[in-house]
Amino acid sequence: LGIGLGDTYAGVNRAFDLACMGAFVCAQLGLFGVFGLFARFFLCIKLRLAHEPVFNRTKNDASINPMNPFFSYTVQQKPDIVLEVEYQGHPKIFWVFDAKSRIDSGSDKDLPPRDAIDQMHRYRDALMMRYAGQTVRPTFGAFVLYPGFFNQESDTNPYAYAIEKEGIGAFAFLPDKYHHIWLQKFLHRK
Repeated sequence: LGIGLGDTYAGVNRAFDLACMGAFVCAQLGLFGVFGLFARFFLCIKLRLAHEPVFNRTKNDASINPMNPFFSYTVQQKPDIVLEVEYQGHPKIFWVFDAKSRIDSGSDKDLPPRDAIDQMHRYRDALMMRYAGQTVRPTFGAFVLYPGFFNQESDTNPYAYAIEKEGIGAFAFLPDKYHHIWLQKFLHRK
């Protein structure tokens, strides 16, 4: 489990806290098994889980730091969690996850607030990267993690179609063994 996306972490204690949190999330989602599979069969794949990485605003392409090629043209961006995947010889790709502690009170189902979904569109569009002299959008998907209650073994994620078609959506996520199944299945498929 690595800490990536530039020098955005202050101190050894912060790095240790992040590693512990990342290990907990990976254990909850069964990612250690997935990572072990990757490491065993595809040694050219690297996974990194970053907590609150900062994508600074840049004024022009000449001002991009070559040691940290991730940026935004408009305003600084700071998603909660970024899962970074690097295939040998290819640009890095991201899945962004943003945790919310609220649900839409105007809905009859537990759904994330509309502004949280809008923020995922912003992350997908605003996060940029310099790779081989080109500017690319590395974000393959952006998802809200919210405290929704569903029977994830039998119900369908209300955002399943949007997640599949445009890479934007939400996963109900509660800290027990039954309320993160949708996210776990998504990560195993990807």
